[in-house]
Amino acid sequence: MTEYHIRYNKRHGQAGWGSHEHVWRVIGPKKHGVYKHVVINVPCRGMKTGMDYSMVCHGVLSVDEETSTATINAE
Repeated sequence: MTEYHIRYNKRHGQAGWGSHEHVWRVIGPKKHGVYKHVVINVPCRGMKTGMDYSMVCHGVLSVDEETSTATINAE
């Protein structure tokens, strides 16, 4: 399973960082995206990464582009 970091998108609304509604960043080893909604269906923990804090979990990411929802499931 892949490790994902979920954090608040402090740059939402700025050019290249989504609209004011895109408040979540999901960061994985091969994919980084900004989303309006995040659903985490696996255990997660908090972790300080640099100056920021993230929720960290392991799972499989699926994205619903129509609703801008990132979902992380067990498999």
